Amino acid sequence: MVKGIGTDIVKIERLNGRVINRILSDSELKIYHTFSNENRKKEFAAGRFAVKESLFKALETSFDFKKIEVLKNDKGEPYLSDKTITYLKNVIGDFNIKLSISHEKEYAIAFVIVEGVD
Repeated sequence: MVKGIGTDIVKIERLNGRVINRILSDSELKIYHTFSNENRKKEFAAGRFAVKESLFKALETSFDFKKIEVLKNDKGEPYLSDKTITYLKNVIGDFNIKLSISHEKEYAIAFVIVEGVD
């Protein structure tokens, strides 16, 4: 059963160091700093910001953005870290979350589906 859906689009150039440090988890910041290209760094951060905003909309509850970690598997597919799942279970209970991130020129977009576990 779908508990919520959310989507968000972010203009990549809007992000600055202050915003990036406020929204990325420590693990995400480490990944962010591995990129040498400034545009790639902002693209990465914008995708994570879009996911977190989408998750906020899907859950209809507030949470600490820095406690949400969006990582990617070997295939490049984004997923929420185990630490994030544990944190969110304390907020909303059992669930499954599906998410997608896409980038196009100056925009990043994300889509999140939250399914309840019966």
